[in-house]
Amino acid sequence: DGQLEKLKVYECKAYLRIHKLRLGGKKEELLNRIRDHIEVKLFGDVKYPVSSFVLNCKGDACKGDVVMFEQNIYRR
Repeated sequence: DGQLEKLKVYECKAYLRIHKLRLGGKKEELLNRIRDHIEVKLFGDVKYPVSSFVLNCKGDACKGDVVMFEQNIYRR
């Protein structure tokens, strides 16, 4: 409700740094990144349901392995 626009650039960067997000860009880009992060944090399970990801695992998966996910995107 308009509160994000009141943030200073250094406050935006502090938020982004805490959440390990990209720090570069103009203030509007930083605000968009924060909005996106908040949206995913609050509504991520609705916007990106677990059923939209496919795990195509062949063989063993061990601690430290990198696992790549594919997301199925359906357009209506």
